[in-house]
Amino acid sequence: MVEVSQILCSCDGCWVPGHCCKGFQLGDTSLGTGLEVLAKCAEFGLPFVPTGERVVYDEDGEGVTRAEMTCPLLDEDGRCSDYEHRPDLCREFVLASNYLCIHWTPDGKSRLAT
Repeated sequence: MVEVSQILCSCDGCWVPGHCCKGFQLGDTSLGTGLEVLAKCAEFGLPFVPTGERVVYDEDGEGVTRAEMTCPLLDEDGRCSDYEHRPDLCREFVLASNYLCIHWTPDGKSRLAT
């Protein structure tokens, strides 16, 4: 039996395609804001653009302002308009692996398992 946590992400069967492609932050450290983030994304070949900022708190309670990102390649149905050429980061996203996936739950039990 294949665990849900081992299934690579696909928009097929998702009731909110594109949910995982909006409102996320990249990495565990601050990438900066605005043009700094765009430059970093370009450096790594990522199409993402910043849409705002969010304060994220670390284990010590220190707040860090990080850029909130979205993918401009989403079509009107929330699907990738360049699916065949999407970044490895997107190809390797595991279904229900974190809060970006609509199927994720904090207790680790995917909504797909029910």
